[in-house]
Amino acid sequence: MPEDDLFRATESLAKLGTNLMAIHTGINSICVERLRRQGGRFGGVCSRGGAFMIGWMLHNGKENIDLAR
Repeated sequence: MPEDDLFRATESLAKLGTNLMAIHTGINSICVERLRRQGGRFGGVCSRGGAFMIGWMLHNGKENIDLAR
């Protein structure tokens, strides 16, 4: 995702009054592969959004939702 899209979405949500955002920028295919090799994360994925992101990545075989395509 281009950084401008990330900042635009964050600013838009802040203007709506959102007071907490969990931005899962550290999840990539390397991270997912490490989790698989070690048998998962101690305590599992700790956020619903992180779990959704990993699920999307595994389902689509990608690590970036390309909004331009």
